[in-house]
Amino acid sequence: MQNQQFLYQKLNTLSEMGALKKDIPLYINSNLNPNFEIRDYQKEAFARFSYYLNDFPNKKIPIHLLFNMATGSGKTFIMASLILELYEKGYRNFLFFVNSTNIIEKTKDNFVNNNSSKYLFNQKISFDNKQINIKEVDNFTTSHTDDINIKFTTIQGLHMDLTFPKENGLTYEDFKDNKIVILSDEAHHINSTTKKSKLNKTEELQKSSWEQTVMNILKSHKDNLLLEFTATVDLQNENIAEKYLDKIIYKYDLKQFRLDGYSKEVDILKADMEQDDRILQAIILSQYRLKVAEKNRIYCKPVILFKAQKTIAESQTNLENFNQLIKNLKVEDLEKIQNTTNEKVLLKVFNFFEENNLSLQDITNELKQDFAEENCISANDDKQAEKNQILLNTLEEKNNRIRAIFAVQKLNEGWDVLNLFDIVRLYDSRSNVIDKKTGKVKVGPQTMSEAQLIGRGARYFPFTTDKAIGESKYKRKFDKKDDEELKILETFYYHTSFDNLYITEIKQALKDTGMMDEEEKKDFTIKLKDSFKKSNFYKNGYIYTNKRKEKDNQEVSSLEEVGMKIERFEFTLHTGKSGAVQVFESSENPSGEKIEKEPKSFQIKDIDIRIIKKAIQQNDFYKFDNLKKYIGKLKSIEDFITNYRYLSSKRIDLYSSKDVLENLSNDDLLKAVSSLLKSMENEIKQQETKYEGTTMFDAKSIQEMFKEKTIKVSSYEDYTKNQDWFVFDKITATSEEKYLVELFEKKIQELNDKYEDIYLIRNERHFAIYSFEDGDRFEPDFVLFMKEKQTKKPLTYQIFIEPKGSQFKDAEGLFGNSKEAWKEKFLSGIDEKAEIIDSNFGNYKLIGLPLYNKDLESDFEEAFDDRFGK
Repeated sequence: MQNQQFLYQKLNTLSEMGALKKDIPLYINSNLNPNFEIRDYQKEAFARFSYYLNDFPNKKIPIHLLFNMATGSGKTFIMASLILELYEKGYRNFLFFVNSTNIIEKTKDNFVNNNSSKYLFNQKISFDNKQINIKEVDNFTTSHTDDINIKFTTIQGLHMDLTFPKENGLTYEDFKDNKIVILSDEAHHINSTTKKSKLNKTEELQKSSWEQTVMNILKSHKDNLLLEFTATVDLQNENIAEKYLDKIIYKYDLKQFRLDGYSKEVDILKADMEQDDRILQAIILSQYRLKVAEKNRIYCKPVILFKAQKTIAESQTNLENFNQLIKNLKVEDLEKIQNTTNEKVLLKVFNFFEENNLSLQDITNELKQDFAEENCISANDDKQAEKNQILLNTLEEKNNRIRAIFAVQKLNEGWDVLNLFDIVRLYDSRSNVIDKKTGKVKVGPQTMSEAQLIGRGARYFPFTTDKAIGESKYKRKFDKKDDEELKILETFYYHTSFDNLYITEIKQALKDTGMMDEEEKKDFTIKLKDSFKKSNFYKNGYIYTNKRKEKDNQEVSSLEEVGMKIERFEFTLHTGKSGAVQVFESSENPSGEKIEKEPKSFQIKDIDIRIIKKAIQQNDFYKFDNLKKYIGKLKSIEDFITNYRYLSSKRIDLYSSKDVLENLSNDDLLKAVSSLLKSMENEIKQQETKYEGTTMFDAKSIQEMFKEKTIKVSSYEDYTKNQDWFVFDKITATSEEKYLVELFEKKIQELNDKYEDIYLIRNERHFAIYSFEDGDRFEPDFVLFMKEKQTKKPLTYQIFIEPKGSQFKDAEGLFGNSKEAWKEKFLSGIDEKAEIIDSNFGNYKLIGLPLYNKDLESDFEEAFDDRFGK
């Protein structure tokens, strides 16, 4: 095992080399819920599956794969995309099973209830212009041949159905003649016996039942697939590692999920106070979060989970005590917290209330109303399990009133909630597990379970705001803006007592699960040098930035401007010939006849316009009103057909036998034109962008844009230069950033001969610019200012510079085919495209330089010298 690579490691290498196709096919993209953004790591997961299914050498048949992906990463969304891909490949029957009935009900909602806010598919699902449906079925013997048929069950229920068949239930007969896709969520449960080298009788029975049942189904047809999904795979266990060596297709853990910005950040709020005061502190913080959201026109109803340790009775007592606390709440209770706290976030809360004219009496009244008994729920109540389950699975919706949840263990798995921001630990005990080797306290099972619950609660709450235009609604936006009030919507708090030993233990558990960095984040303050603040440039200078706007297609006058690249299209016409083949005949052409196909080329303008019009009428995409959304200058359908800028210039290379090509019918040409139009439709939709960056850049005061700020960093090394051109007293810098500054230092003397007011400014989220093509947000690491000397109208150059590490390069060691290529393209176009809105502030010229990398330093330096001289 030591020298063997896991499947995901092999695919990591292929992905880094650019060998995996990351574009999601239109038949998937158009059939998923358009309200959900497909994230980069989800595209990666799909690309790996598609590559394995179609191109991976020596793949095991039947296919058995595992997606080891973090809680909250959208595993069911990936399942939905794989269902669509496999439908395209001819699969119609899908068996979904999991360990918990609770997860079954939630998944049904996601897959088949198109009225649910979490429904994963588009309202209309179609393949080749034919609408299909998603149906829940009891078995596959009478499944619908054109639809997606899904059987939902638990692993226990699946085993019982197959062991003890019942009328209309699932039986082994369902699998004999039907190829099946098996989807297993929380799949670690079926490995509970695999991880053990020795099993007791009960475990032997379980292994032979649950695991064997699944494997029997998988092996019942060579084309079956078993796709497992879980956040938990114990690869330290040799049995598990051996089983999944060639099956883990993607490993995307919680740590990477958090580092990529897709989760809330986690903070521990320890308090040396009575339990009631700890509860009160949590609801005050929750109400502050609500008020910040309201102020910024964001709908967010934050929820708190109050966690009991062991028993339902204990949780029920917590709920009753809470209800009494809220009923008797007085403004003096809030004043007590205000007057005694020294916690930074609580001080910020009370300052916010005061600055926004929210009296403590107002807040008290709101708390009594918002956290009233009818707005609290017990997740332990089996008597109202169905009703409560609906409330627990729809917590983000506006008609859901719940603000507080009381629970013991029932929400530890399968719970999908985005607006949980606080967990309050209503007990003070800890597990105190001693490591036999070291004799030190280590993370116990209770604490690890708590850390896993925190990981579930740390799912990101998606929102958009004018303060972060162009950034994804699904990712953190304010990591480096600790003074931004909206950061509270990106932070999860775990409230516990002031027990240093427990704090150490829970922090270690959070590090082990990936929810905290190994090194804790520290404050890092950057300050402007006094010499810079006294300069004329600081007092009177400007920086020019552009904005993001919705794309206006009113001026689009060609298919090329829409992103359409198809000029020639190949289409094959079948000849209709057939022949009998003798089984034992040995020949390269056993039928005795070879069909030679040759091309015949047509330009659209040479085809009868009536045929083209008929093909257009058969495709709703080409209705005039719809085409105008993409091509604002389009005059009519006639214009679209006859204008060389649209359809007229396209060519079709038609392949078939000579006799067919010599006797082409109108129906043959109609098929070819229809196929061309469908390909054009797919490309236009895939190239469509909804936003663009303005070419107009407007001025903002240097004094207003660049200020001192404190940022949170995991680890840092102070980096500074004593020269005045380095405007901050110190910065944190990667090796590439340091190399860039060192290069600039070598050039400063010769630059001083031609320029003045030379300043290199680090951009710590002080400003952003937006790509011209699709409005993607970009925050260059540096901006360099230089003003010409000895000219009547001196020109100030504003130069955007972005260093990039070698890990971002493409397979050829460049950036041209990497995911950073768009930045280099954007920077290279700034010189030509950027226009200054207001030149009253002086003459400015905006320039973007190629991405800087130490290995490519000569290319960067050449571009710099070509522009500014040696």
